[in-house]
Amino acid sequence: MDIRLGNAIDGVEAAVLKKESMDIPIIYLSAYTDDETLSRAKRTQPFGYIVKPFWEYELRKTIEMALFKHTMERRLVEREQWLSTPLRSTGDGVIATQADGKILFMNPMAKKLTAQTEHEAMGRDFSSIFKIVSPEGSESTPDPCRTL
Repeated sequence: MDIRLGNAIDGVEAAVLKKESMDIPIIYLSAYTDDETLSRAKRTQPFGYIVKPFWEYELRKTIEMALFKHTMERRLVEREQWLSTPLRSTGDGVIATQADGKILFMNPMAKKLTAQTEHEAMGRDFSSIFKIVSPEGSESTPDPCRTL
């Protein structure tokens, strides 16, 4: 995709439309390297940016790498969706955290149990939204995220 197309829309706008409608990787091929153009182009998450004049092998290899990266990203998204389906549909509350106890994921039951949306809980410390008490109910138990 060139940045300047000579039409009513430029290459950045066209790239946004193509990406949304066709899910294809975008590589820019342009003589424009100013900061504003590069900043606009980055927002479309291109798979490459080649500056004119260019060599044919450079274009060929960039296309090859873009197609490979796009295929791998698609597989990753599909795998993530496939793996998250059981977590989202179980009747148990599931909360995934980083090693430091910061929340990464909450399934619908966990949201219901904690009265938190995933957006509210994301990045917060597990112990700040989910208190675990002893069977007697008198004192808190150690945070299971930090006992490993």
